[in-house]
Amino acid sequence: MIVDPVVTSVRLVINPEKMVIAEARRSFTYLNLFGFNTDAIVINRVLPAEAGTGYWSTWRDIHAKYEEEINSCFSPLPIIRIPMMESEVVGLSMLERIGDAAFTDLDSAAVLYHGRIQEIYKDGNAYCLDLELPFVEKDQLQLSQKGDELTVQAGPYKRKVLLPRNLLGLPIAGARFTGQKLSIRFGERASTNEKKGGKENES
Repeated sequence: MIVDPVVTSVRLVINPEKMVIAEARRSFTYLNLFGFNTDAIVINRVLPAEAGTGYWSTWRDIHAKYEEEINSCFSPLPIIRIPMMESEVVGLSMLERIGDAAFTDLDSAAVLYHGRIQEIYKDGNAYCLDLELPFVEKDQLQLSQKGDELTVQAGPYKRKVLLPRNLLGLPIAGARFTGQKLSIRFGERASTNEKKGGKENES
């Protein structure tokens, strides 16, 4: 039942902070690797518009930048925003307020997104990574790889994917883009005498 996408889904809750986003991207990669369906991203503790001036204005600008990064990394998954409450979220009444804020126009019990925007699988002796990239043209795409991070740039937008351990050190052997899906194929692990990563691949 847990891996059945018709009845079960996962929602990642993310505070708009650098380290939290990095860990959420890693968790998202492994959830996809093991067949779990993520159907929404929840941004928690979002500063209200009133925080745009005075003492909290710098924090509001930082949070806005990280919210943009979250949208870029996890699009087209639905993004649910929960405002920072004026007091600690303890007790049923506060949880009800959180639920009302998060699911104003959504059915909280429904699967909010069908399909995977990211999938890792083995094809023969090679590993492949598929990414859903709606509203993107092929000539906009660029790939770069550094360590465990793969960056897909489409025009001004970037999506960063943290690669699982079994893909570390594997160079990009090729890529194709069809039907709003980017398929990346990884080659054999480079020897210590060969240059690793940092090379752009596009096809």
